[in-house]
Amino acid sequence: MSQASAAHAADIIIIAFLVIAALIGVISGFTKLFLNIVAWGSAITLALVFASHIQPFFFQFIPYTLPSTIIAASLIFVVTLSVLIYISSSLGKLIKSSALSGLDRSLGLILGICLGTFLTSGIFNFIPMFLSKEKYDNLVQNAKLGHIFQEASKYSRLIAGTVLSNKLLSSFSSTPNTQTENPFTPHQEPTKEATSSERPSGYGGEERNQIDQLLQEELVPKLESPLIQEHKENPSESAKDSPSKEPPAQPSQTSST
Repeated sequence: MSQASAAHAADIIIIAFLVIAALIGVISGFTKLFLNIVAWGSAITLALVFASHIQPFFFQFIPYTLPSTIIAASLIFVVTLSVLIYISSSLGKLIKSSALSGLDRSLGLILGICLGTFLTSGIFNFIPMFLSKEKYDNLVQNAKLGHIFQEASKYSRLIAGTVLSNKLLSSFSSTPNTQTENPFTPHQEPTKEATSSERPSGYGGEERNQIDQLLQEELVPKLESPLIQEHKENPSESAKDSPSKEPPAQPSQTSST
């Protein structure tokens, strides 16, 4: 296929995509289409924000960080999207049955074209993954609408790529297990260190006094009893060992003549 034919086919695909988006906007109406967009955005945001808060509950049954986080985020996304889609459908039916039905469809046409433009710009961000840089540049230059959507893709990449990717990374990094670990290995809880109240403390003053009294009543008599018994059995040896005390000699008195 020549470069001109490829560019012509690209223009046809872009126009067809915009026409389909406009028809969806007319059929759905502005209210329902807008609320559906809000529902999808809210479901994604709530899933990313609150997944880390619900993940510990699923972690009890699936002791792996990444699978339990994905299950928690999926559950929040499905529940939120189901509730908001039901609300948007109810309000859309209410608007269509009222006098504002024509205005709602006209605004839905404009919103559908805007939504199709945004999605087409997002698709242009993925085309370089399948085409070489030379072919992509030629396609953009030769296509009538290629240059317009290439410029619009920069803004869509800024919104969808930067904001949502940062939300995704921040939500998964705020899980309870912040340390770097293998997400498919069972989580091992760190050993709990004993607090100051749980650590064994030394003897207090009252306990020390009781121990001293017990030693005086039990241990000291047992140590003294062998010495007393030995003294009773060998009194002579104990007498020899003790120094004899003799009364001091009194000086003799001579009578004076």
